[in-house]
Amino acid sequence: MATKPTCEELEQKVKELEDEISEQKGAKQESKDCPRLLQEVIDNIKGEVFIKDTNGKYLFVNNAYEKDFGVDKNEVIGKDDFFVFSPEVAKKLQENDKRIMESKIAETVEESGEVKGKIVTYRTNKVPLIDEDGEVYGICGIGFDITQQKRLEEALWKSENEMRIVTNNVPALIAYVDKEQVYRFTNRGYQEAVRHSQEEIKGRTIKEILGEKGYEMIQHHIEKALSGQRIEFETLMPFEDDHVRYMNATYVPYLKEGTVEGFFALIVDITERKQNEKALHQSEERLSLAAETANLGIWEWRFDTGEVYDSREKFLEISGLTREEARNFSPDLWLSKVHPDDKKRTEEKLQALFIGETERAENELRVRHPKKGWIWLYGVGLVVERDKYGKPIRIVGVHRDITDRKHAEEEREKLINELQGALKEIKTLRGILPLCSFCKKIRDDKGYWEQVDVYIHKHLQADISHSVCPECAKEHYPDLDIYDD
Repeated sequence: MATKPTCEELEQKVKELEDEISEQKGAKQESKDCPRLLQEVIDNIKGEVFIKDTNGKYLFVNNAYEKDFGVDKNEVIGKDDFFVFSPEVAKKLQENDKRIMESKIAETVEESGEVKGKIVTYRTNKVPLIDEDGEVYGICGIGFDITQQKRLEEALWKSENEMRIVTNNVPALIAYVDKEQVYRFTNRGYQEAVRHSQEEIKGRTIKEILGEKGYEMIQHHIEKALSGQRIEFETLMPFEDDHVRYMNATYVPYLKEGTVEGFFALIVDITERKQNEKALHQSEERLSLAAETANLGIWEWRFDTGEVYDSREKFLEISGLTREEARNFSPDLWLSKVHPDDKKRTEEKLQALFIGETERAENELRVRHPKKGWIWLYGVGLVVERDKYGKPIRIVGVHRDITDRKHAEEEREKLINELQGALKEIKTLRGILPLCSFCKKIRDDKGYWEQVDVYIHKHLQADISHSVCPECAKEHYPDLDIYDD
């Protein structure tokens, strides 16, 4: 026979039943509160939430939908998109809904149209509602106004497009590389230099595009740029297919809130300039050797600085100019050293260069050398640069000491004059000489009769010695055996 429960046991059992009943009541209350809580959550979502049936009739919209589209959410229930939007927009929305419900696959679509007199764009996540039997009974979605975002994207695209147009026409290589050393932007010049398209470059690292060898040559410059330093350098850059170019590069770090996010690269191909510099250097060496051999003083007169440059100082040595005079050179200074007889001609030739009457002038002149006195110089000057008003900026030229040549020319001129005088005198002995048949005197050009010996001495500058020939000795001195052996 069962034992009767005690009063304490009965009280405990009653308490347990009361607790169980209380829990069941709480669960029922929570069950009643769940839809309300869900409604509050959905109504506070910033996006536009809706639910439609398979016929496109609205079953539910949240507060954001009501506010953004200007409709009463109670009135829209049971209506379709034509109640809310223009026919054109409503038709497009229904086409998208139908496609998604038929495919039973969720999609994110962008839909644009006029709302409250403005063209807006929404990005909407649409999900088909499927029951336990796999049948679609509606569609729900949540949309977000991305009009501003689209405008920004369009502005960004326009800006990037304009930037690309500009950078593609800049005679330089331009790139942006992020902190992971990955290319994010390159212009056409860069793409042509590395011989890859934008699609092939973007998203790849510098090492991948330039190759191991090329990357190693600029790695330390890249690291400096990513540490926040702005740097400029020249380098001989090899590319993947072994073609090598001289480059002048500037790396400018891009900082965002004090953190380096990457760097911009501006690179100019200076291969041609380097080749020209090399050729110029070789030419200068040959010119220097030729100038040294020919004893030429090569100079450059800069009007913007008022200075004469003479790298070898040969012109200073030849002309006698001091370094101080070369640093403060002027036409008046040069003319002050020119011989008075040569000054006017020299001034006229300088003036012809200055006013643009000629680009080249040459001159022979005497200048006073501080050690040698008056010396002869031969000079050639050429205007190589003028300003927008036609005034000379740079004149280059050469001078050579021709003093010895001039002295030799003077000696030669003197000798020529003497010879010409002698020839003139000799000419008077040519032809028929009027000789007296009796006294044997000769008549000169002026009509005077002179003894033969006097005439010959006068015209040939020769002294005559008197003697007796054998015939005359026998005739006049028969008693003397002057010529007997």
